[in-house]
Amino acid sequence: MDQENKDQDIIETQVEPDVPNSPEEVRPIDATDEDLSFKQTYEKASAAVAISYDEAKESPFVSALGYESRAQAIVDMAKELGLYVHKDPALFNQLKNLKEGEEIPKELYVIIATILSFSYYLQGKTPEKYRRADGSTAINTEA
Repeated sequence: MDQENKDQDIIETQVEPDVPNSPEEVRPIDATDEDLSFKQTYEKASAAVAISYDEAKESPFVSALGYESRAQAIVDMAKELGLYVHKDPALFNQLKNLKEGEEIPKELYVIIATILSFSYYLQGKTPEKYRRADGSTAINTEA
């Protein structure tokens, strides 16, 4: 059989889905979190980094970095102060290599700016240029 015929045979072969033959084989997926295991792991910080900005410096910098109890303290303090806590493992993997006081790399400016903008929006803070003459905002921050 030549290559073209082999390819055609492969194309024409239908794959049967792996469907259980009986109801006993079907395992229900528990999408609830009745034991609160997901919530507990989500709420408990095992690692955290805090970012600050000082107008005297050129860019944002790592103001705190911690694991386990220190991470939880960073998150708890941020929540107490009413700051937005963003959970992003990919971003954390980039930031964890920095030392406290070290500036954020320029490659991360866009994502950091996006997160900060979102946190300001959640707090109802908008740039002055978003304000109309009557004092209302062009964006409904109360939606």
